[in-house]
Amino acid sequence: MTWTFLSSGYRSTLVIHRVRKGVVGEQNRVANRLRGQLAGLRVVINTGLDSLKRDWKTARQDKADVVPAMVWVEPKSGSYPVDMAG
Repeated sequence: MTWTFLSSGYRSTLVIHRVRKGVVGEQNRVANRLRGQLAGLRVVINTGLDSLKRDWKTARQDKADVVPAMVWVEPKSGSYPVDMAG
């Protein structure tokens, strides 16, 4: 695709979609890494970002005796791509 044949409005739209796609991909990668590490501690959370957000507090409460406390320390708001507190 040659950029010289595209209008500036269309190019701007492409930039926004490409950046968004990258951000969504990074959120999924972080969530999958977290899910994988928790699985190593025998904490199983269903796939999907929504499941992770929904089940985070329940898993934290149910597995508090099995998983070291430092695993459950919540990051400051906005410090990670996936906000687990919300």
